[in-house]
Amino acid sequence: MTSPTPYERVRKIGVTIWTAIGGLTVLGLLTWVLIQMHIIWSPVVFAVAIVYVLNPLVNRLENRHLHRLLGSCLSYLILMAVLTAIGFLVIPIIRTQAVALAEEVPVIVDQVSEFAQDLADRFELTIEMPGFDTVSDWFSETENQQRLTDVASGVFDVAATVVEAILLFLLAPVLAFYMLVDAPSTRKIARSLVPEDLRDEAVHVAGLVSRALGGFVRGQLLVALIVGIMTSFALWIIGLPLWLIVGAITGLLNLVPFVGPTSGGILAVSVSLVLGDWKMAVWAAVAMVIVQQIDNHLISPVILRATVKLHPVIIILALLVGGSLAGLLGVLVAVPMASVTKIILSHMWRTRVLGQSWDEAREAFLHEYEPPSADKLLGRLQGIRDLQVSKGDVSHQSHGVPEDLDRD
Repeated sequence: MTSPTPYERVRKIGVTIWTAIGGLTVLGLLTWVLIQMHIIWSPVVFAVAIVYVLNPLVNRLENRHLHRLLGSCLSYLILMAVLTAIGFLVIPIIRTQAVALAEEVPVIVDQVSEFAQDLADRFELTIEMPGFDTVSDWFSETENQQRLTDVASGVFDVAATVVEAILLFLLAPVLAFYMLVDAPSTRKIARSLVPEDLRDEAVHVAGLVSRALGGFVRGQLLVALIVGIMTSFALWIIGLPLWLIVGAITGLLNLVPFVGPTSGGILAVSVSLVLGDWKMAVWAAVAMVIVQQIDNHLISPVILRATVKLHPVIIILALLVGGSLAGLLGVLVAVPMASVTKIILSHMWRTRVLGQSWDEAREAFLHEYEPPSADKLLGRLQGIRDLQVSKGDVSHQSHGVPEDLDRD
């Protein structure tokens, strides 16, 4: 096979660049349309997450000659049974802790007031509480009445939005069920829409994307569950009153890279300061650091080994863009969307510009983005142990103790 001429190489680079520009333009237009139709984002994302969680089980049941409809129904029943069991175990504890928190609110308010007054006395500041006449005069002013009307209108708008979101989230499981049942026919329809000369390549890239998204969704949910359990257990050991509530919130926050773990730690320390003392806050900080170190070095490298590795700068930029476009939902989908973009661009670059085959591009992709495996993790732990032993030997020799006397 003859190597491509410089003209052909430049032509391939130009075609690839313009194809990428066109793809990004289409992606931008699609993003703009979805922003205008933001009402459908939440149920669709929730439904896709459910599909990625249940689809492996449905496929396995289908391979055992069980009809896909029955497999989907059985998967839903299993999911509902698991959620119900968790609810029976968790909800009573959360309810008890919520009642205890409600009883502590007046005490917390008094503590905050005393702290503010002590701070004012220390810096010789004057804090004046408005009397009844002052409040009455404020309410009687026409401008302030209009402000109260606007606030009330905003409260009603927020309430309507919450009700609408609840209704939409109730539709997500129904949407996910139909997506599970019709997945094979949906793939056939999508494949038929692609031009025949690009069909096989599109299926190949779609498989890479599906694998990355599936691994990310299932892995992140499992990691969040484990982190939530470890955090709850650690906070229960140190005696934090709201250990389960804080642990559950920390697990959910862990779904957001970088920002989530830090926010969970700040929450645990803040609750410890409010409901406990500085000693409990210190222990809470130590517990959160230990949990995050276990997650970063033991849990995530093993569970998320099949996901795409992104540079921290790319992750931060993706989070900023996602948050600015779609708020919290955009933050949740920013990292997987960045992974999908990287998969597609990497495949195009390796096949169009470097002239590699699909399999070569795939092998290079997997080799480049595969995080440490369990064997590598054990090897790293063994390396740390050997390093500590060698440091101990050096320290032992520095004290001038002869080796033969030490054995005696």
